[in-house]
Amino acid sequence: MTKSLMASFAAWLMLTSAPLHAESWQCRNTVEVQCHAGECAAETDGITPLDVRFDADGGFSVCAYTGCWDGTGKAVRNPPHLLISAAQVDWSDPSRADENRSDVVIAFDSADGIALVKAGVFALPMACSRSL
Repeated sequence: MTKSLMASFAAWLMLTSAPLHAESWQCRNTVEVQCHAGECAAETDGITPLDVRFDADGGFSVCAYTGCWDGTGKAVRNPPHLLISAAQVDWSDPSRADENRSDVVIAFDSADGIALVKAGVFALPMACSRSL
């Protein structure tokens, strides 16, 4: 190859190569389900939706009321499904970190954008959309 052809190819490669970022999602709930002692109860009135964000590499943030569980879990991909799980994730509010430490599980179906999220006392169906 000539130098000019190699330089042109290198320039083309730099222009057409996009950085690789994990696909990410943001989810909200319209029903709040809390489970205690093997029993679950649902509420739709007067709830504050949780804010859940995650990416295909296993990074996640599950925020509820006064804090968040943030971390990176094990991601298992079986398109269109994604399962993220992490054990004993710290709660962001240091004054309640020990009592709110929790396992986090996110099961997501990208075909319809629905996730099932389990963290702390919450067990939630959520509608998700791609985030930028």
